[in-house]
Order: sequence, then structure tokens, then C-alpha cells
Amino acid sequence: MPFHTDTDIIPGESLGGITLGSPLAHYWDDITHYQETSGNLHYWLDGRNSIVYELVDYFIEFRVHMPSCRIDRIAALPGYQGAFQNIIRIGMPTPQVENLGLGFYYNELGECFVSPQYPGLVLEPDLIDPLPYEFPLLEVGYITVVPTPDQVLWPQNFDEA
Repeated sequence: MPFHTDTDIIPGESLGGITLGSPLAHYWDDITHYQETSGNLHYWLDGRNSIVYELVDYFIEFRVHMPSCRIDRIAALPGYQGAFQNIIRIGMPTPQVENLGLGFYYNELGECFVSPQYPGLVLEPDLIDPLPYEFPLLEVGYITVVPTPDQVLWPQNFDEA
């Protein structure tokens, strides 16, 4: 099984043994085997061009861009044991993250913590749309690997793929 609950989180690249931009076909045999043996694969449509797969036992969720069948987002869920730079983990208080000097700040538009130093990484708080008095109590709920602005995960012309 290529999936892991404790690997390093690499912004704009990988998490849990899954690589951003990889074709879903690369993992399909392992995904179907996982479903057959554990029954803990959840999946749902996320808009008209995306499907999300959740590997419950591995605490990993990834989204697939359906026109290209490539992975365009990977998230570590509560229970994931890996970390970013061996420092930021699920459940870490967000005020502590902000004090690390890594440039993380709360982005109100995305309702997440981002850093210009690590454009391929998003830290999602454990509360959705937190109120100002809740900020000192927030924890990292999800750590998500996303494409960096200069990454191209799939060709513009699908005939080139």
C-alpha cells in the first residue's frame, strides 16, 4: 500500500505517499484493494469537475480533477501523524503556528492560514468561519497540499496528455 499516515508534508508536492498532479490511475489498484479490504473508502462529487476520495484509515483526503483524472489537492485529516518540517501537525494551536516565524497568517478570503514562503501549503483551522474571539483557541484542523501558482498539473489541450 503506497499510503502512509506519518510521512512528511511537502508543500506543492506530496502528502501521505500521494503526489500532487499524479494520475488517479497510478493509485487505482491500491484504492480498490483498500476498499475491498477495509470498506473505509468514502468518495463524493465536489462540484461538477471534481471528486474527493477519503482514505479513512490513513487520515488522507484527495481531490481529483475529473477532466484530466489528476490529483489536484491532498489533505491530512485529524489523526494524520506526519508533519510539515517536523513542526506543524494536526491539532497544533494556530497562535503557536503564527509565532514560528514561517510567515503564516490568517487569510480571511480563504478562511485558512497561508504563508508566502510556502505557497503550496494551506493550514485549515478546526472551526469553519471562526469569530474574532475564537482565534486564540483555534487549532490546525487540516493540512492541505495545493499547487503553487507556477505549477501546471494538466495540459491545457487534453490531446497532449
